[in-house]
Amino acid sequence: MVTGAANLPPLLVPPDDWFAQGDVFYSVPLPANGEFEGDNESPALLITHGCALDKKSRLGHLRIERLNFLPLQNVAAQEREKQLALRSYARDLNPSEVLYLGHLPEHDFEAFVVLSQPFTLPAAIFDPTLIDVRDESGNVIDTRLSGRSSHRRIARLSDCHVELFKDKMNAFWTRRAPMARENA
Repeated sequence: MVTGAANLPPLLVPPDDWFAQGDVFYSVPLPANGEFEGDNESPALLITHGCALDKKSRLGHLRIERLNFLPLQNVAAQEREKQLALRSYARDLNPSEVLYLGHLPEHDFEAFVVLSQPFTLPAAIFDPTLIDVRDESGNVIDTRLSGRSSHRRIARLSDCHVELFKDKMNAFWTRRAPMARENA
């Protein structure tokens, strides 16, 4: 996993048992003309907001119908100047259109995403289910969305990198700078 520079929090951490905004999937189907072809897959970042992921009906059934993703891009495939910029500004708001993820050992490349390239997949592809979240004593404290399909999550954005992602989404899509955080 990417650990970041000395004294800086990591960019990526191991995934939780449940789906969360910022999960990195080893591969997911890429839609082509509204269809899903089995051979057309890519590693991807889950960008659906956590509140949407965990919404349940009054009867306790999942409400999620779609999941939103960004395909991972290979830093090494970019021009040298862009590679340097992606690495140099990994923790900065600008450029707001891209988010650097760092090195993914499972794919053996440095990854980033372009916020203007989202795509949507039916949640059913992941065979969604609700799982119990337990506290240290084993008591159920919540239920969260998980998947029973073979689409494996290999990492997730660290909490501080999720916050940067949200700020970048806001800045890129609305052109508004985020408010300063009190605890930042």
